[in-house]
Amino acid sequence: MSNFLIIYSTTDGHTKIICERIKNFLIDKNFVELLSLEDAKKVDLYNFEKIIIGASIRYGRHSKELYKFINLNKDILDQKKNAFF
Repeated sequence: MSNFLIIYSTTDGHTKIICERIKNFLIDKNFVELLSLEDAKKVDLYNFEKIIIGASIRYGRHSKELYKFINLNKDILDQKKNAFF
């Protein structure tokens, strides 16, 4: 059994909806936790085997907070199976 962390950064809520769909697809076989970017900052990423990050694009860019989160956690993310959209 794998455990997934799905992190979303959204402006209008669409990215969260997509992440909820991914969670529902994975939940039958796995432990899946869905967190906002703000809540993910408080979690130990080492506790998860696989990490998915979904982020909205506004005016051609992701949020500054998302870039900051990824830069702060790059070493951990590189050690995990991960996906980003």
